[in-house]
Amino acid sequence: MIMRISQLFETVSSILYHYTTLYAAWKILKEKQFNLTSSAGTSTEQKKTKHFYYLSTTRSKVGDYTLHNVYSSGVTMVLDGNWFNQSYHGKAVDYWDSWWVKQREHGVNDRYRESEDRIFSNDPVISINPSEVIKEIHILYDIEKNKTSDTAGPLLRKLLIEAKKNKIPCFVYDDKDNFILQNKKKSINVSDIIDQLGGERLLDPSRKSKDWLARYRELYHKHDKENLSTEALRIVNRIVYSYAIEETVISLEADMHNSRKNNDQGLKRLLDIFSKLKIKTAKEYITLMREKWSNIIDSQ
Repeated sequence: MIMRISQLFETVSSILYHYTTLYAAWKILKEKQFNLTSSAGTSTEQKKTKHFYYLSTTRSKVGDYTLHNVYSSGVTMVLDGNWFNQSYHGKAVDYWDSWWVKQREHGVNDRYRESEDRIFSNDPVISINPSEVIKEIHILYDIEKNKTSDTAGPLLRKLLIEAKKNKIPCFVYDDKDNFILQNKKKSINVSDIIDQLGGERLLDPSRKSKDWLARYRELYHKHDKENLSTEALRIVNRIVYSYAIEETVISLEADMHNSRKNNDQGLKRLLDIFSKLKIKTAKEYITLMREKWSNIIDSQ
């Protein structure tokens, strides 16, 4: 079979790196799945894919995101890109649209090329057998900086236990540079710090946040103004009477962007509505909701 040239660029690299937190890494192993990020809503994301969700990875262990976000703890998973290529669409993405080149031309040197590979799906999760997909796990655990933390140590312990269950090699570093470069010779002996990690503590350090998208979902589910919440009614008045379409679209895009991480259930419910309506963007949704509520108001 002859492969088209375009197909060669619609796969991800054979080796991928996924940077995440201690908690998220533990959760991936525990639940045997990756929770994906939403790409729906914003025009920038929609230019890159027609899928609702994606997993962000890099082709380089020293990707820009890792370099600029490492502090006292973090995890880089080394993934089998060929496993994803068998079942998922993926491609290289320049999220900054070569902004790094343009900025360097103007003397800004603190950004580097991201080398991002995205794996796309219309489902919010990718189920895995961790031992088949994850080749290695590299962990930064700055002992000094984490001395006052009552979460990092127990999480590291839980992550190491899950990795051992799945027979995945783990390397722990107390130095940022060795962690980023994955310098295994400089990894620390876990037995030397195990007594400092603490026992059973928290399982979920995340905080509950307001469901900012509930007001937008009301526009779809409800059919008279009397049953709308104050926030949803305010949106209806803006798009029907003030015709403030663009401002409302921007507001919805911002709320969707802020809800993209951690498999936000409020966002998932909104994207289920998008799927039923066969739409992809916030602009399409607000346009349809304006039409719906204009008809409701005219009929009253």
